[in-house]
Amino acid sequence: MLQILQSDAKIFIGSGSIYLPLTFDPSIEEEIRASGIDSPEHPESLENQALIEVKGEYFIKSIGISSLLNTYEKIDPETYEYLRNRVFSKFIRSLSPGSISMDEELLAIIFQVMPHFIRKKNRLRRKRITGEEILDLIWRKVSIPARFHDEAARLCDTASIKKELRNFAGPMVSEEPLSGLVPAQMFRQWFLRALESRIVEREKSRLADLLYNREKFSRLQRRYLAILLFVKESGTFEVSGCGIFRSGKSSEYYVYVRTGPYALKDFYRRLYLFPDCRVAVSTYGPVVPYVIDRYKHPFLKGHDKMQKICVRGDFIPAERFSAVAAIQALEEGVSALFHGYNSRRGNGYNRLDAMQFEKNSIVFEEYRIPFDDPRIVSGEIEVKNDFY
Repeated sequence: MLQILQSDAKIFIGSGSIYLPLTFDPSIEEEIRASGIDSPEHPESLENQALIEVKGEYFIKSIGISSLLNTYEKIDPETYEYLRNRVFSKFIRSLSPGSISMDEELLAIIFQVMPHFIRKKNRLRRKRITGEEILDLIWRKVSIPARFHDEAARLCDTASIKKELRNFAGPMVSEEPLSGLVPAQMFRQWFLRALESRIVEREKSRLADLLYNREKFSRLQRRYLAILLFVKESGTFEVSGCGIFRSGKSSEYYVYVRTGPYALKDFYRRLYLFPDCRVAVSTYGPVVPYVIDRYKHPFLKGHDKMQKICVRGDFIPAERFSAVAAIQALEEGVSALFHGYNSRRGNGYNRLDAMQFEKNSIVFEEYRIPFDDPRIVSGEIEVKNDFY
């Protein structure tokens, strides 16, 4: 049908449908004539006629114009995308869909996950730290380049864009479509204008939603928005022992909390000082806790980076990232490192009191500290499994 619409042929438009020319051999044509098919006097009232005769030519009903408009994106995706791009070229040049979107995972990390853990780090604080307060911490710690402030100012200017959005209109198409016998190319031109009008309305609705998101960000101070844009591009920062980093150039983030140094005791009540490490979860895949640094611990199989922590058997990781799932997994991972090792049973992949000669065993001898270490006596370092 697309080829016919681009040809010099004539088509018939009636009752909201397209009738395409039909060529018959003499026997079929004689049979059709005998059936008494009449020429339509009023194209808009063809009812359900599938075959009509106009000026000695036969036309067969093919498809409704409304259906063609609704499905053209799939029928001819190349032309549809061309028209869509042309709409954007006429539309607000400063409004790029990608420029007003932020990673939902990143926002969840900054405004939900990090406040949970930073609040717990500071036990004197009476209320939960807010996302804006975290951004203030980043502001004091990091020098934000000027271009992010310029971009934030542009994103906050919604008034001019809203005016442009209201005034924008696509190609004018008469309410009444063409009717009767018309050249196929004439109908094609009318149809493309109608399709472009349809695209305009669809895109205006979609871009209005995006504009709403931009206004949501503009309600933040420009300084905060500049920080968010900086964090999105750099993909890494840390405040008060809680931070994020992005995996390569992908959209996968890791959010982590630091354990700080801590001590564990073995079967003989000897103490082992474990260094600080970062417990993290990823925004991609099942939400399970990892130690992202090179590290050894009874609940880690080896002594390497990016090791999955052995957690309780009844812990069921979420399949998809969310703030709640991330908080639960991070707390589970930290709790396993701190409190999971039973000094009497020596549970886990490795024992703290393993001997040097034991095959395939991770040895922790260099972590040993005396029981009266000043950091232990003063309470600076806590023995996390002292209740066993």
